[in-house]
Amino acid sequence: MATPPSSETEEQVPNFNLLCDHCKTNFPPAEAWTWTEASFQNIEDGVTLRRLNIKQLEDSVKGGCHLCNVLLEAITSSEKDVAGIGGSFEERMYQLQAKPDIPGWTIRIILECPDLPNYGFPFDNIKKDLLLTMLHEVPADNGTKRPIWSLCTHLVGTTSRMDVIQTESMCNISPSAIEQIKTWLETCEREHDGCKQQWGIQRSEIGPPFRLIDIGSSTDADVHLTYSSDKPRNLKYITLSHRWTDDTRKTQLIKTEEGAFFSRMPVRDWPPLFQDAVSIARLLHIQYVWIDSLCIVQDSDEDKAVQLQLMDKIYANGAVNLAAVEASTGSSGLRAYRKPLELVPCILSRRVSTSDTSLQYFLCWRPDDFINSVDRSPLHRRGWVFQERLLSKRTVHFGRQLYWECASLRASEAFPTGTDYPGHFVDKFAQDLKVQLQSEMEARHKHDAAIELHKLWYSIVRFYSDTQLSFASDRVVAIGGIANSLIIRYGLSNDDYVAGIWKPCLPEQLLWGQDEETFPKDEHKEVFNYVPSWSWASCEGRTSFTQINLGAGGSRASLIKVTSIEVPENSIGKVQTALMILSGRLISLSFKPGRWEIARCQRNFAIDGCSEHSDISQAGPIAIELDRPSPSEISRVALLPICVDLLVGHIEGLLVGLLEQAESHLALYRRLGLFNCRADPLFDRGFFSRANANHLEVEIEQLLTLAQPMGLV
Repeated sequence: MATPPSSETEEQVPNFNLLCDHCKTNFPPAEAWTWTEASFQNIEDGVTLRRLNIKQLEDSVKGGCHLCNVLLEAITSSEKDVAGIGGSFEERMYQLQAKPDIPGWTIRIILECPDLPNYGFPFDNIKKDLLLTMLHEVPADNGTKRPIWSLCTHLVGTTSRMDVIQTESMCNISPSAIEQIKTWLETCEREHDGCKQQWGIQRSEIGPPFRLIDIGSSTDADVHLTYSSDKPRNLKYITLSHRWTDDTRKTQLIKTEEGAFFSRMPVRDWPPLFQDAVSIARLLHIQYVWIDSLCIVQDSDEDKAVQLQLMDKIYANGAVNLAAVEASTGSSGLRAYRKPLELVPCILSRRVSTSDTSLQYFLCWRPDDFINSVDRSPLHRRGWVFQERLLSKRTVHFGRQLYWECASLRASEAFPTGTDYPGHFVDKFAQDLKVQLQSEMEARHKHDAAIELHKLWYSIVRFYSDTQLSFASDRVVAIGGIANSLIIRYGLSNDDYVAGIWKPCLPEQLLWGQDEETFPKDEHKEVFNYVPSWSWASCEGRTSFTQINLGAGGSRASLIKVTSIEVPENSIGKVQTALMILSGRLISLSFKPGRWEIARCQRNFAIDGCSEHSDISQAGPIAIELDRPSPSEISRVALLPICVDLLVGHIEGLLVGLLEQAESHLALYRRLGLFNCRADPLFDRGFFSRANANHLEVEIEQLLTLAQPMGLV
């Protein structure tokens, strides 16, 4: 991180595109690059340009080499320590390779790993790819004399434009940066059809009012709270996404101060993060700001319950969301100082050949910059921020440079017209989800809508479950805004969503599993007491549904019938208990002495129906995956088949444990894990007849009608 200059006048204009002697050897300006022909002769591996280490790069950076700045930033943007590799970080050797790409080359930085010959180079912290892409000059239309360069995207068969700006400012909140935000905002409002309005979430339909911070129309105006209901429907306001820290927790709205805050708020006492948000709103000529800790009464559970129900409307109707991706504390603020040579791509020139004196220009840049600076930032590892990002129409991410994100564009100060190079794979999961959430849904059959909902929820759960929360009880609450927006999108009712599960998508949404590294090792670790065991939200870490499609083209049939789900309170809120009443065919397991005591603490194990004395003989292997170490008090376990796929002859279901109970007309079970096995043993045993899916559904319906209901908690 660069230190701030003592005054604006002390900022020095960076000397862009200057090269050290080492770089001039490989990329002599306005001269032929001698290695290019050799690179085309070995398209698979390219050609090695030179070997280097961090110390050599740092020495060249001190001398002002722009390209070495770009190379060093690419290496140090990842973790410095790579497991299993010896030597100090500064002394590790790297190879700089050039591999032909269209239109230009991929510049690959490879960490030499002599002690890891079998690893190859699949990891980000061992291999870094930069692109060396051909440029063409665009006539300036902004009234300045500075040339505008654009990548030659037409050479990869697209008309999309990627302009390049070599910004000189040492601060991400500068006059030029604010003008860029205005340009993005105006362009989005004027040209992006998918961003102009969010159907179904108009502010007139919000219901209860929410508070806003009125910052006035001048810099010396008093700042105070106001209600949205007192303002015109088309008012503009900005929202803020940030990490809660000790600094921000000191600046909260509490019951005893609410009245005073409607008259005047002590802005001077606010952390720089909040003050920066106010300053930027004024520079954008937006009079209202929404900040969670100052617009929700933090010591009132009643107010939180009401306001949390409005999260989707609040963020969806904001003009723009400001995301503090660089700020680690409230004192850090949105403002960040930087060294332009570290962030700005480097322009190189070459003569086409020794016989052709015409010049070509190439840009050396990092295609993963948005991913590293935004997607992988600590801010976007937070669970609450996940939904704020998806629900906001537009977001400006404040890192060392500014990044723009809406449903139609991802851009940065360096690439103001777009960061995603055509033909180069980029994981745009957040933008893709934003597009699906904000696009208008076409009328379709109820079953088709359920299929689409499940696919969308599959992706949302996969990414959201990998985020972090300060309180486990927020696991369902922090995604409630997205659930609310989907209820509106699909024309559902609040009763259709319970504890992170959609009723129209049952039974497939009962089938989910965890990433292996999230399995708790401590068998005494308490399970979540905030959601039922049958919900994916009852487990920590990344979780995914096992099936991305509902019905599987008619080859899959449900083996259970869910009668009802009894919920004691609004399912969008904190669901502590939810009883699922269903009918199914339980297959009891009776383990040999001591076998279950060992297996109940293992994440994965396999059993054989015959050897484990189950109701199935000659079952073959049954693969079981536990959600967590099973409590020792549960000794009676069973398999509950959920779905059968006749096309592949495969059955998936739950491993459940019987809960001891004093008096109940219903046998209560808790989910312990997941199982899968071949379908043949069940058919051979006579549980179900061999039939096609349509006939099987009729038979199952008859069977489940006669089955004794059970409860899953």
